[in-house]
Amino acid sequence: MNVLFPSEKRNQGSASKASRLLYKLQNLPEKTRKIILWSIVSIIGFVSFIWWVSNIRIKGEHFQKQEFIEHLGVPELQEELGDFPKINFPDFGELTKQGIKSAIEEMGEEETRRMLEEMSQEDVIMLKEIIGEQGWREIFEF
Repeated sequence: MNVLFPSEKRNQGSASKASRLLYKLQNLPEKTRKIILWSIVSIIGFVSFIWWVSNIRIKGEHFQKQEFIEHLGVPELQEELGDFPKINFPDFGELTKQGIKSAIEEMGEEETRRMLEEMSQEDVIMLKEIIGEQGWREIFEF
């Protein structure tokens, strides 16, 4: 005679319920089983995504920027970069102005007028900005 304790009876009952559920699922059409499977996967994925987003938000609230920067060694890197010599690049804007002025002066008055007529309003404004108002007057005084 096999005597079961109350907890074992409960486990045996749930085991038989689970086996009956599995048996019912196995006997369903394949399409229905796939729908059930993907529904469960989708629900688990959605719950995992929500959990992940909430953890990111919590970590973002407790993020210590200064400690993180110190951990990376940024202050030491900034000190090392401060020792590098400064490189002074030429003002390419001035070179561009001179180049445009000389190119327009070489074109001649008739070609310059034709060029201005063919240019869009935006291009004319940009050219004025590059060579400046005084340069504009110097070049385009016909």
